[in-house]
Amino acid sequence: MKPPRITVRRVAAAAGIILVVGLAAPYFDAGRFAARVKQSLEQGLGRKVEIGAVHLSLFQGPGFSVDEVKIYDDPRAGVEPFIIIGKDAGSLDARVNFLSLFAGRLEFASLRLNNPSVNLVKPLAGPWNFEALLGRTVGARSGAQMPEIHVRGGRINFKFGDTKSIFYLMDTSLDVLPPSSPDGEWNLFFEGAPARTDRAAYGFGLLAASGTWTPDARTGGKLDIALDLRKSSLSDVVRLVHGQDLGVDGQITAHARLLGPASEAAVTGHVDIADIHRWDLLPPYGGGWSGDFRGRLDLVSQSLDFETVPPPSGAVPVSIHTRISNYLSQPRWETSATLSAVPLAPFPDIARHMGIPLPQGLSAEGKLDGSLDYSQDKGLRGTISSDAASITVPGCAPVDFEGAEVSFDGPRITLAPAVFRVSKSEQGRIEATYSTDTQSLDATVSTDSMTIANQTASAPTRLLGTAPLFGDFTKGTWRGRLHYRSGGAGGLWTGSFQVADAEIAVPGMADPVAIASARVQLRDGITTMDRIEGHAGSIDFKGQYRYRADVQRPHRFHITTGDLDAAELERLFKPSLERSDSLLARALRLGRRAKLPEWLESRHAEIALDAASFTAGDIHLGRLRADLRWDGAAIEARDFTADYGKGTLHGRFSASLRRSAPAYHAAVRFEALDWIGGEWSGESTIDTSGAGDDLVRNLRVQTTFSGASVNPWPGAEFKELSGTLLMTAPRGLPRLRFSGLRATVGDEVYEGQGATGPDGRIRFDLSNGRRQLRFGGTLSPLRLDLLPPERAEK
Repeated sequence: MKPPRITVRRVAAAAGIILVVGLAAPYFDAGRFAARVKQSLEQGLGRKVEIGAVHLSLFQGPGFSVDEVKIYDDPRAGVEPFIIIGKDAGSLDARVNFLSLFAGRLEFASLRLNNPSVNLVKPLAGPWNFEALLGRTVGARSGAQMPEIHVRGGRINFKFGDTKSIFYLMDTSLDVLPPSSPDGEWNLFFEGAPARTDRAAYGFGLLAASGTWTPDARTGGKLDIALDLRKSSLSDVVRLVHGQDLGVDGQITAHARLLGPASEAAVTGHVDIADIHRWDLLPPYGGGWSGDFRGRLDLVSQSLDFETVPPPSGAVPVSIHTRISNYLSQPRWETSATLSAVPLAPFPDIARHMGIPLPQGLSAEGKLDGSLDYSQDKGLRGTISSDAASITVPGCAPVDFEGAEVSFDGPRITLAPAVFRVSKSEQGRIEATYSTDTQSLDATVSTDSMTIANQTASAPTRLLGTAPLFGDFTKGTWRGRLHYRSGGAGGLWTGSFQVADAEIAVPGMADPVAIASARVQLRDGITTMDRIEGHAGSIDFKGQYRYRADVQRPHRFHITTGDLDAAELERLFKPSLERSDSLLARALRLGRRAKLPEWLESRHAEIALDAASFTAGDIHLGRLRADLRWDGAAIEARDFTADYGKGTLHGRFSASLRRSAPAYHAAVRFEALDWIGGEWSGESTIDTSGAGDDLVRNLRVQTTFSGASVNPWPGAEFKELSGTLLMTAPRGLPRLRFSGLRATVGDEVYEGQGATGPDGRIRFDLSNGRRQLRFGGTLSPLRLDLLPPERAEK
């Protein structure tokens, strides 16, 4: 049956009127109701109240909306208002209780506080300031009924005596529903973000609660409340409780139930922690942990005590017990953990996720036992130990530890002296201390005998960082004591150890340097190796080595050897002397020079050389002493001396390794050389390049000489003989040209020149203006004879 048209019109008209009135109601002047609204609020809350402008509200009521509100507190709680709603911050919406209107009173069924600031105060003597409100239930002597309280977007502060807590709740939603009878249950619903006043306005997680509270003056009431910490940042929760970030992040979720008297409520719940990692590493990286917990909560004295619950099997590797007191005023908390046969295997991954640079693939085996306590004033304390543990790096020998024990004392973490093994016959000891305050590590490693390869690859020094020289040894054994200290700009090694039967691979050398024995000392950032006995190729040597990073040439050698053969030196250093240029550069000698390898570019060394003898082809020198400087592609000896018979050689030498083939230059002074019966002195400049036969083909020698008492052939004697020599060997055979020759024979002076001919023989032609003096012969062996005139004329 179709409703009468007039009824539809009336309903539509009524709805329109209600809509218009509802929209216009806030603009009506409701000032004449202000006094009654204020009186009703004071009766319902039991507090003095100040209000601002009052507006009618139909849609949320009907009732009133108040712009500016101050609800004062009990004088024992202090002078600050209990609740404040600023002029532009929010409003108080009061919904009228219709039943009170029939009794001739104006009471409110509910109060909605939008964006209020609420101060919850616990005086030094007396109950919380909100406890009196909770007693204003139906049946109170005042006859006033406590309205429902709804808070939206509020900030809740906590105050103890005259001191405000650093903790507060922001963005709070709160619903407080009074019971329908004096002994009934209060229904509570809460959601907010805990925050700290000593941090920027930032919530640390999201906390939600719902449940009931039944009043009881003796026990503080009975609780049945469900708590939820919704998925939050682990670092946020740590900053909330601890006051600072510990550098650890992840996700935490927790659920709990409070059941029982407020002074001793039973706590049961479950927590999940996932994606544990260092704050600057993007998740997901680490694993997580989850488990059940139980405990007791005393809301009256602000204390919470809870512990993890073992699984039904009863076997639990870690149990945790936490105690928190004065958690709102001056929080004090401490946590203890008991470890029982905790597997070591996950710890390397956990360490990496925390940003510790462990070698990739490092694994650990074993079990940990012990107990740890943490409190705010004492930090972490306790001891953990392992009867047997093993650490392995892929491709390296495992390191087995026996009876390792680590103790924690605040910022100080100490590894007691522990024995480690890299094989059945090789073992050492390690002890270490780490400070979390200074982030410094002190560690000592010692052994009576250990293979260097194993030590470098996988023993504790690998975990601490490579000690000087250890990374250069490719084989050998060592014994001694090393101390490592890190902190500040880097780490520093000190100590002393012996090496034996070792080898060092030196970039740019064809063969490794073999060290039969040596002593190494590390002190003040300087590495010294002395008492060295070894060989490189067929060259035996003794010597010393020093490394100091803060000088122009960090490497300093002092080498003493027997016979030094130039051909063997060239073979040993062939990788340094000969390097490949581009095809175009080799064929046409055009284009850019080949880029120096990094090891050569960065080589800066000083070498003090003392050889008993030196051999270069047919040249045999006696004792050779030289101070060499090697800077990248340049090698230079500014002063060297060598013995040659009864005479000496002095001079300078340089080599350039800039191009694919080396280039050499020498400037030599010789004195008192004994040759063909005379004593010679003079100066030579020598230039050549390449290696092997190229050294001879590219040779150029220019010499100025002077000799006395020279006997070029039997029976001949030159009092003096001087001149200039130019020698080259374009086809591998020496070509000599003498100029400016001056010879004194008896009382006569002869001048002239000499040269080698196409047949390789050498001839000299001198004259004193009246007579000619001609002589010649072979170079190898050197043999000179006086040439008769007729032969000389041919």
